[in-house]
Amino acid sequence: MDVNQTNTIAQTHPDGHQQNRARHRDAGGQIKDGDKDPPSGSWREQEAVEFDHHLIDALTPEVQGLIDSLRREIEPMRAQLASAEKRIDDLNAVISQHVFLKIPNRHEIVRELEHILNPKTGLTLAPILALLHVANADQTRRQFGRKALDCYLQIICERISQGIRQTDSFGNIGGNDFALILFGLEEPQARVQLHALIADITQTPVIVAGQSLQVQLTVGAVNLGDVSSVEMAIRLADQNMDGKSIS
Repeated sequence: MDVNQTNTIAQTHPDGHQQNRARHRDAGGQIKDGDKDPPSGSWREQEAVEFDHHLIDALTPEVQGLIDSLRREIEPMRAQLASAEKRIDDLNAVISQHVFLKIPNRHEIVRELEHILNPKTGLTLAPILALLHVANADQTRRQFGRKALDCYLQIICERISQGIRQTDSFGNIGGNDFALILFGLEEPQARVQLHALIADITQTPVIVAGQSLQVQLTVGAVNLGDVSSVEMAIRLADQNMDGKSIS
């Protein structure tokens, strides 16, 4: 029995047909009922019912009690199912998000890259994958501590998230490395947009632990139309970093 389906009870006659008494005329033209009354003297003289697509005779107190009991059990099961589905959604959100940066993590970025590279996806324009390395993150950590580094990375991520389109994807792929996927742009246009974004982010210093820090980023990009796997895409984008920090 499906707990999400409400079973219907329809009255039928004891011969198995749903209630719709046929009437016909006899040879003398008199209208007569087409059904005969069932034998009296037991609860079977009541009309039968259809329950869960099965025909049964009229409900005895015992059967009615059983049905009522089942209904009382189904409602809590429905509530438990809804709670479990919400729990699954919450867990999916947890495993796809960075712990404190509140952006997609490596797992989610890899999943999206796999979707993009699937031939069945059929994107008109191949997206551009850009890797962004925060070049002075380790130095910030050594000078000001872990908490200052976390704050520094959070501000950088907020700036990038605010500077990209809703159709683009941005996430962390580990440590001080980030991935940005630009959709729906010709490669020259995508590179112009990427350079403008990086320039905007690095122009304004970040205040950390009372100190003004200049954002330093190293960037490498690859056209996803030129690669056949996620590993290849990340490797080529990483190789395309020229080693010069943009600040």
